[in-house]
Amino acid sequence: MKLYKFKSVTDYTWSILEDSELYFPTPLEFNDPYDCHVKLINTQHPHLDCNDNFKTINNLKSVIQILSLTENVTSKFMWTFYGDEFKGICFEFENHEDFIQSPDGYYSKGVIYGTKVPEIDMAKLTRGDVDDLAQANFYKSKDYEREEEYRFITCHGDKGGQLVKFNPKCLKRLILGPFCNQEE
Repeated sequence: MKLYKFKSVTDYTWSILEDSELYFPTPLEFNDPYDCHVKLINTQHPHLDCNDNFKTINNLKSVIQILSLTENVTSKFMWTFYGDEFKGICFEFENHEDFIQSPDGYYSKGVIYGTKVPEIDMAKLTRGDVDDLAQANFYKSKDYEREEEYRFITCHGDKGGQLVKFNPKCLKRLILGPFCNQEE
């Protein structure tokens, strides 16, 4: 499967090529504050309303790192919004099992679009089970279907985004936007 990452041309863009690393931001760094929105439940104490605790939700978002790619290289929306209005570039990757080289492992699959707000059981999280937390971050509002997003998700106790190595053999080509300054 081919996956694409649209970028504006910056120093970081070139470091992707030089260092074979991609940045996995936390949901707190996303441009949509409702992305990765979850409903917290507690099966051990069902009478507690966990959703009033904004700090808890933000803490959860700070230990998840997500790489967002798309399956659609011809999307005008993606070129406009993420490809710097056609002045940027697009990395084409071949998604093999050795594409992302995270020592802590990762989850990956296409985003599911809809109106469902995923539920996370706080009792599982307190036991260190992050599977539900990771899986919940594959859901996104139906408003973003045109992105045709595919995500790679890591769950680290370290807070904040991080650079993660990828297999350079999986980078197949670099596509210049039609208005890209080729001298940069």
